Amino acid sequence: MTGRGANRERQRGLAAMFAVPAALFAVSLTGLIAALLLDGGLDTLFALAAGSGILALAWAMFGKRN
Repeated sequence: MTGRGANRERQRGLAAMFAVPAALFAVSLTGLIAALLLDGGLDTLFALAAGSGILALAWAMFGKRN
């Protein structure tokens, strides 16, 4: 593909490549802010959300491979 079609494919590729890291960042940041500002029974959930990047890294490193 040349011209506009190739540019659209490249943009779609970048969006797909950065979608999961961006969502992981948003969940981690939200969990961190909520854990720092709020108090109560949801602290465990907020801590898991804040640590979701580490959990995803562990899953990627030690998960089953086909």
